[in-house]
Amino acid sequence: MPTHAPSAKHEIRHGRVLDTAYVRRSLGRLIFHVRGEWSINPGAVIDGYIVALGDSAVTDLPPLGSIGDSAGIAVMDAVPIAYTLAQVRRIGYRAYTVPVVVRPGYTDSIIVDLASTPVCILESLTLFDHRLPN
Repeated sequence: MPTHAPSAKHEIRHGRVLDTAYVRRSLGRLIFHVRGEWSINPGAVIDGYIVALGDSAVTDLPPLGSIGDSAGIAVMDAVPIAYTLAQVRRIGYRAYTVPVVVRPGYTDSIIVDLASTPVCILESLTLFDHRLPN
């Protein structure tokens, strides 16, 4: 019996409206829409996910990221063209890296379907006794 391992996927939709102010500064805008591929509710919106932009080369790019809202949308405004990948992650889902091309002056949408994964969260408890010397 063949088994199907859950896997994430993405789709990039290029915008057609040009913002000339962003073109002059070599900036673009990215909008992430994230859904669950393998969950109790396949295709359901995922909120509270984290998007972190990076580059495949070792550079001194500042950290740039966003958090998905309750509608499953994260808007990353004023993204420099140097960023080439975005990592999307949330507890309960496998992290997924999306290759991106920031087009100056355009707003592009990235639709990501994350695969769920079993999670075990362990809590650490530290006890402090005020009678012990520092």
